[in-house]
Amino acid sequence: MQNRLLPLLYLIISSQAYSEDSITSRSVESSSTANSSLTVPKDDTQTTSTPSESDQQANSDTDSTEQGLTFEPTPPPPEEPPSTTEQHDTPTSSSNNEDIVTTPSENKDNAASDDGIDEELIAELLNEDDSSADDEKKDSDTKDSGKTAVKSKTAQTKSTESSVGSATWLPEIEFGYRSEQGNEDERSLNARLALSHISGRLRNSGSIKIYMKNEDGKEDERDQTYQLQSDYKISPRFYIYGNFKGIDSKYSSYFHDYTVSSGLGYQLTNTETLKIETELGPGYRYQEPNTDEIDDDDPIFPDNVAEPIIRASLTANWKPLDNTSFKFDGTMVSGSSNTRFNTEISIINYITEDIALKISQNIEHLSRVPNNLEKTDTILTINILYAPK
Repeated sequence: MQNRLLPLLYLIISSQAYSEDSITSRSVESSSTANSSLTVPKDDTQTTSTPSESDQQANSDTDSTEQGLTFEPTPPPPEEPPSTTEQHDTPTSSSNNEDIVTTPSENKDNAASDDGIDEELIAELLNEDDSSADDEKKDSDTKDSGKTAVKSKTAQTKSTESSVGSATWLPEIEFGYRSEQGNEDERSLNARLALSHISGRLRNSGSIKIYMKNEDGKEDERDQTYQLQSDYKISPRFYIYGNFKGIDSKYSSYFHDYTVSSGLGYQLTNTETLKIETELGPGYRYQEPNTDEIDDDDPIFPDNVAEPIIRASLTANWKPLDNTSFKFDGTMVSGSSNTRFNTEISIINYITEDIALKISQNIEHLSRVPNNLEKTDTILTINILYAPK
């Protein structure tokens, strides 16, 4: 019985050892085949579908020209975009795109494998799956980059359209009051309402100033000053303007003092920090003095005036700090009867985002005055300014 079992046991052990050796040899052959396969790296160059440098330069020039034709402050130049061309070298690994080149001996070994499985066919199928997946990934990356470029270009176009075609309203309300009681009963009020509207190349502005003075319970002075102006840009620096200024008074020297002018304006600079504009043009002036109210200390002549004039102006707005700004407004109106200079220097300090303290000094200078009077008058005002943004 033992003689019969021993050969059978030996046969079972030898068959088991043979199967383990065949499995081990197959794993070794597959690993050696993977290691000895020749991989050819591919130099994939991806270029995102963004506009060329010439197109970008043309777009930037167009945007700057369109932006320059508006009265909005000129934004700072944009930063240079990073390069959109990147080169990626595909690493030599079996997970990426690679062409596996096998030698004839390896083909014979693979073909002569005892398990009947064509490993070369499996490797080619796996390689095709990997390459198709990588191609899909590249296509998706290219599409995403193209979409990103289109979105950025669309955003730039929208921002340009919004900056060129949008309308901006800038209202201002200014108020100052003085009351004196005791030996003298005197009250004075000065107020100003201004509104500016900017839409593309067109800018409209208007303001009204009111000054009232009561003494001993009776109205002693009352002046209203109106000013309207329209500007239209014809180039990034030049614009055409039309201006009207009128003064109506019941108790002071003039019943009416009207000035109309039109001409050419020039912007020396137009940024968020500094803005300087100058204007020059012909016009017409009409003055009707109040002969019943003219006193010896009034620096006017009792004659009606209707004459052509030359008007020149200079305005500057400097904002060195976020909460502090300085303004200068100077105007010259010259005619045969007289030449008048009006200047206003203001310091504005914002207490909150919309409320500010405004200190102004107004100076008026006349070239001709009667009775050897002073040619220059100065007025200092301290007001509260409300300018919602």
